[in-house]
Amino acid sequence: MKLTDLTPEVQSAIASALADSIPKIGNDYVLYALALTCKTLYHVVEPHLYTRIVHTDWTRTLMFFNTILEQPRLAQRVKYVSLNMTTDPNEKRYHQNDSRWRGVVWVMSRLAVTLEKLNWYNVWDHIQGQRIGTEKTAWTYENMKHVPKMLLHSMPNIEFLQIQIGDPADLSSVPHRSSFSDLDIPGYQKHFHALKEVVYSEFNGPVPFEMVQPFFYLTSVRIITVHTLYTGSAFSAWEPEIDSANVEELKITHADAPPAVWNAIFVPLSKLKSFYYSPRGGDVDDFGDYVRPYHLSTALSLVKSTLERLELTRFPLSPTQNKLLTSLEGFPRLKDVRLQLHPFIGAGGSRRHEMLWDLLPSSLEGFEAFVNLPRELINDRYHYHRFLDQLIGVAERKATRFPVLKLLSVADDMRMRSFHSADKNTLEKWAQLEQACSEEEVDYGYFFQQVW
Repeated sequence: MKLTDLTPEVQSAIASALADSIPKIGNDYVLYALALTCKTLYHVVEPHLYTRIVHTDWTRTLMFFNTILEQPRLAQRVKYVSLNMTTDPNEKRYHQNDSRWRGVVWVMSRLAVTLEKLNWYNVWDHIQGQRIGTEKTAWTYENMKHVPKMLLHSMPNIEFLQIQIGDPADLSSVPHRSSFSDLDIPGYQKHFHALKEVVYSEFNGPVPFEMVQPFFYLTSVRIITVHTLYTGSAFSAWEPEIDSANVEELKITHADAPPAVWNAIFVPLSKLKSFYYSPRGGDVDDFGDYVRPYHLSTALSLVKSTLERLELTRFPLSPTQNKLLTSLEGFPRLKDVRLQLHPFIGAGGSRRHEMLWDLLPSSLEGFEAFVNLPRELINDRYHYHRFLDQLIGVAERKATRFPVLKLLSVADDMRMRSFHSADKNTLEKWAQLEQACSEEEVDYGYFFQQVW
């Protein structure tokens, strides 16, 4: 059966499915190929074109500039945008011939004029007076850094934004890092009124907090994800002041932030429901002393009344971890927790006196525990068994302490498992844990997790 023989509803469903697959596939070639098949299918596919944009290099970005300048109505359709700006726009392929650069300058100049008319972001002074020839490099580094902002400004109905920026060689010379660093809050509110989710990362380097800070002010934004956040110790208060952000979910991998900075960041997050922080293991020396779970204790207490989901995993471990993460017992809405046990209940000389079941909230529905120890303690069965005993205690206290607990899952360090798997007492404790979950009607999950 030919596609043209299908009902209009089925044809539309196929086009919609292809559009939905663009973020996963990374391009829209199949959708466009279908649109070029025939007039009938073009009219079916056409409403889905330009709804999701995935750009992996500067060439496609500049070509898209030209398209939306000539057909502004298409920019209104865009809901999903993913920009990979890691390619250096100063590469040789961008200035091997003047005709190409004249086209680039023409596109950028057209957009600059448009933005000038809208009185939102004036880049005309940066472009004006530049010439093709000896000043190509200067033009690139002065203006290419504005490409993401100008492009996004042209698409007012964006709901999802993903940006990867930068080049690892010399962070000080990469233009893209300052693309969103200036705070034009009224401009952001006006032109990103539909934005709900932001994902920000920098190629093999940190993302300065000032680059993502403006998105916290947007009333429409609900989810912010940052890979490798850098704040230093300078940030202490929001300028301009922000009373309450609407962000409900914050995801961060690594962050170079002292406790005072964490506290300042969390002050306006009065509606935060989910917080995920996972520095991906390693040695403490590799990350610095700031990568410690207990640094988040005060910050988390600021959102204890709203937090529903918490993930703190894959931290670098130290046998001398004297300070531990705050108790979660007083978090009344917290229902899903993924937690690395060592920074929570301690081991060695930093063992906590309270038991694990006394540190978790009674509202707990799902608990995933990461069972791993510092290298110095990895062969110590006493601490390994202590972790398992406390997990058994959590399962056994479902009726009295955790009435809504449905799932208890354990992520076991592969190196530890291989060392302890032949020990009879260890195998008995794993069997006790599984039996306790079965008797209390708690779903039990187990998997290996390489945390280093």
